[in-house]
Amino acid sequence: MQPLSVTTYGKWILAGEHTVLRGGPALVFPVRSKSFHLNYLPAEKGLKLKFSGPYGEDFKLLVWGVLEQALEVSGKKRVDLPGQLEIDSQLPLGAGLGASAALCVAIGRLWQYMGWISEREVYEFSRDLE
Repeated sequence: MQPLSVTTYGKWILAGEHTVLRGGPALVFPVRSKSFHLNYLPAEKGLKLKFSGPYGEDFKLLVWGVLEQALEVSGKKRVDLPGQLEIDSQLPLGAGLGASAALCVAIGRLWQYMGWISEREVYEFSRDLE
């Protein structure tokens, strides 16, 4: 298996911020200067996490929580995901830039890479994690 690299971005909502909370549309733009990078390096056994970037360490608890939720929803266990996850965040948590959503999309892409969900399922899977 080859390594996986996923980059997601923060978001800026121009219009519709309250509408989107009720399932309606919004006009949203990526904030490319606020990125979230997930690299997965497959290995034989064990799961290790490595954090970097100005906000990487801030994601520690959130990453483990989202991973555990994703594993539970998909009927997988940690032993099914051997390797190293490297998280590099230029995206702050709690700033209204969509950091948790960026993480969930990156995890959705990882699940797709592992063959646990299809590309068509990434959006719904990520949204449910969020």
